[in-house]
Amino acid sequence: MSTSVFIARLIGPVMLVIGLAVLANQSAFRDMAEEFLASRALLFLSGLLRLCAPAYVMQTGRTMLKRPHFITAAAAIWVVAGSLFCLFGLLH
Repeated sequence: MSTSVFIARLIGPVMLVIGLAVLANQSAFRDMAEEFLASRALLFLSGLLRLCAPAYVMQTGRTMLKRPHFITAAAAIWVVAGSLFCLFGLLH
């Protein structure tokens, strides 16, 4: 089994479950995202762009969370991507 197929089989189901969980509990995930954006320590520990430009990430995150359908759209993208990874992992 090639590495890419292994990664697709590993990540696909995780992405699919995360997307479905977000769709089922949108208000809880919105609250969690707001708490995350309020914590500079979590932003610092979560990586790359957040480390270099935390103010930009916080502003962008708050702007996204103000949009009423942002959580639904993000969850749908996770479900579609997870489904595709699962499908490609199974076909190869």
